[in-house]
Amino acid sequence: MNNLIDTTIPSYPPNVAGNKSEIIYGIEKAVGRGVYFMSNVKERMDIYFDHSAPSIVVEIKEYRNGYIDIRRRGGKIRAFTEITKDNIVHCKELMKLVDELRHLDGVKGGMAISETEYMATTVLKEAKPLTQVIYSNVREVVEQGQYIFDTLWNTATPAEKKIREIEQGTIHYESKVLENHDEIFKQIVHLAETSTGLSIVSSFGGMQLIYNNFFDLYKKIMDKHRKGEGKGIRWVCNIDADSIGLVKIFLNLGMQLRHVRSLTPMSFAVGDKELNATVENMEGGKMVQTLLTSNEPIYVKHFSSIFEELWKNGIDASDRIRDIEQGIDQANIEIISNPKEGIKRAW
Repeated sequence: MNNLIDTTIPSYPPNVAGNKSEIIYGIEKAVGRGVYFMSNVKERMDIYFDHSAPSIVVEIKEYRNGYIDIRRRGGKIRAFTEITKDNIVHCKELMKLVDELRHLDGVKGGMAISETEYMATTVLKEAKPLTQVIYSNVREVVEQGQYIFDTLWNTATPAEKKIREIEQGTIHYESKVLENHDEIFKQIVHLAETSTGLSIVSSFGGMQLIYNNFFDLYKKIMDKHRKGEGKGIRWVCNIDADSIGLVKIFLNLGMQLRHVRSLTPMSFAVGDKELNATVENMEGGKMVQTLLTSNEPIYVKHFSSIFEELWKNGIDASDRIRDIEQGIDQANIEIISNPKEGIKRAW
């Protein structure tokens, strides 16, 4: 590319010899430390960054030349980022600067590791130099960074495959079980942010989990719904005296809730094209340790059908709360949705 941004920033090494960790502020110092970091790479540089960063590497002269020099010296570069339709051109150019590029959904910030050094940032802006970085040459920090990179790298998709999917308009279907806390957290957020509505079946623990960790996100969903954007949230749960307080909070937010006496063994949330599910009780709002996620249409349709059946036979949350508060025991009352079945049992 010929439109390189010439910032002409020199190397900025640590001002004290020995092992240290520090936070560096300002464009010249932050970029300068990056130049210093790349100049020290002997065998490899492993790096990841969010969807804004490919343009930084490609268009900021110091970074682009640093990558070229590493490979010229015989070093290897592995990188992953979130490849989107908006940054695909820069990602194609980036593929020429690294030995291997991969895609991973939801990457935030950035981190780089060499044999002896570690750098990270949380502030990345498209085609803009870094303004703040964390630097360390402490062995334990470098090893921890390498472990994080390798773990994420093993779950990332080859860039060629992701680019082909974007250009051809194809969708990559898969079902997988997540066990990493950060990945689970991101997937719960992802489902909520990419769906026009959510259909949820869960225990009281599942409601507590959402309230404790994702309530602001669910507020945004309901705000959009009130503006006529999206379908809102429907929730099937088991309502008793202990859960009334939280159920009322959800109702006041505008969610639709229904009570079902016997829930499914698996709690799940279904969006437009994806689902999350777990067999854990999430007692007390505890974050799940394993999460099944899938965008395969057959599974999304299956869980949607289960939800609709439960929803159809459920009792409106307001009616259930009134009965509990009035001391009416509905534990043994069965809802019969089929009129013929009701007449048959009556006779």
